[in-house]
Amino acid sequence: MPALKIIREFPDYEADLSVNRRNLVVIFGREKMAPVYILLTICAIILFVPIVFIVREPVLLLLLLPIFFLLRSVIPMIKGEWKNREALDVICKNGFIGMLFILVALTGIFVLIGF
Repeated sequence: MPALKIIREFPDYEADLSVNRRNLVVIFGREKMAPVYILLTICAIILFVPIVFIVREPVLLLLLLPIFFLLRSVIPMIKGEWKNREALDVICKNGFIGMLFILVALTGIFVLIGF
């Protein structure tokens, strides 16, 4: 969830800077916070690996949904597309959906397997 907080601050950077709102992106700058978002998002994806060994059922395919959206968010960030306003909007949308689907997918998996 810290990654979600960071990515949601990116589009408002100029407005937050102008009113002196002190959030992580304003304090450290977008250039420094982009790698932090990338690292946190990749860590979130890696944390799905143990679930593969715990749950051995087809319902595990639900994990592909958040991974898909998180990758659609992190790959453009790695490429530096966050500097473009339109691309940043897509990155934020995919990151938000991916983070939301983490909870949905994990809840669905554990409910369906009766955990």
